[in-house]
Amino acid sequence: MRKSRIYSLFLDDILTHFSLFFRFIKAKLALMSNKLLWQPQESIVKSSILQRFCDHLEQKNILRNNKNFKNLWKWTVDKPEIFWSEFWEFSKIVGEKGKVILKKDKVFNKNIFFPEARLNYTENLLQKRNDDVAINFLSESKIEEDITWKSLYEKVCKFSSYLKNLGLNKGDRVAAYVPNKIETIISFLSCAKNGIIWSSCSPDFGTQGVVDRFKQIEPS
Repeated sequence: MRKSRIYSLFLDDILTHFSLFFRFIKAKLALMSNKLLWQPQESIVKSSILQRFCDHLEQKNILRNNKNFKNLWKWTVDKPEIFWSEFWEFSKIVGEKGKVILKKDKVFNKNIFFPEARLNYTENLLQKRNDDVAINFLSESKIEEDITWKSLYEKVCKFSSYLKNLGLNKGDRVAAYVPNKIETIISFLSCAKNGIIWSSCSPDFGTQGVVDRFKQIEPS
């Protein structure tokens, strides 16, 4: 009886793998034949962020919205300065964009976007201040916690004020040995709000791991 069950499980496993393999082959053949695998409904397309961005470009007479993704992609590659400048405006980033959009380099990963830009990460992240859930936390021991955008904003403001009262200023370092909890995010956002450089690692780090992590922010 035990052998029969083992053989049955083994056979089920083989059949599952064959099923996945044939699905993969079917998808591969569809791609080779240029067969359309999926297409979103028109209502989804119209309400998408990408469509709104295309409408933004068309309204400014920058790029005609012909719903051709390849054309849009090619334009972003050919005109990266215009693309990123317009995306900054479209996404309503709070800050100073600067005059230089792209500082080019012969080495691809050394290109610098918005080298003159000045913005505050926390200010941009916490623009939403309602009762929607901002963070949902679930621990390994199944303890679950939520915090709303409104409450998150209020706690960040309070803790950033406390950091100022401690005499911590822009450019100072704060290192925390903390678990990944809501309070950790509040602490990080409070530091970012004040221009303080933040670093953290969880309690499961070994001694050398902690030292290596905190050395990265060059504490004095």
